[in-house]
Amino acid sequence: MRISRRAFGSIKEALALDRLAEAVGAAQIPESYRDMSPDEAKSITSLVRTGRLLLLLKGGKEVVGRDRERGVVIQDLYAMIRRSKVRRRLRWSFGKEICRAVAIIALHEYIDSECKACFGVGKVRLNADLEGRQAMISCQACLGIGLKRWKTDERLQNLQNYTQIDPKNNRIPEILECIDWAKARLSETIRHAVEETASQLEVS
Repeated sequence: MRISRRAFGSIKEALALDRLAEAVGAAQIPESYRDMSPDEAKSITSLVRTGRLLLLLKGGKEVVGRDRERGVVIQDLYAMIRRSKVRRRLRWSFGKEICRAVAIIALHEYIDSECKACFGVGKVRLNADLEGRQAMISCQACLGIGLKRWKTDERLQNLQNYTQIDPKNNRIPEILECIDWAKARLSETIRHAVEETASQLEVS
């Protein structure tokens, strides 16, 4: 599998900016990709790249100075939504504006997914006013799952921030379903990124 002109340009740019580690990583062709078709390898490498950038965004307390990474993840997720098919038909037949809004909202919800009441643990102290060790109970805000429960009103407000859609539009339930689907794809990219990193460590 040859390196594309675009990838080669990225490698040269990284070298010019003295980002050697990034250049070397971009130039590597993992052994597991050698038996794949170019399209399959491109798809996997795209998922890995998206997952690694997403980990950078999700891992930081403040998403400051990460506009480039955020933009790339949104663009990749937008492309996944537009390309997704079921039985050779498009899964989501929304316009470009709605697809981009879905990608932005899904990323926002995914990064800001930790329950604020229990900080993602799923449990809280029986009496928050008392100090010291005490019994823990299931968090009532997230019902013990540790993730924020996004209300429909919140999601509709976010949707209206990026589109001109009418909140009474009969496709709203389908759009909200697409947001959940997109968040699942983000989880998938992180899985690919972790698996690929582990694979490279084994090879090295």
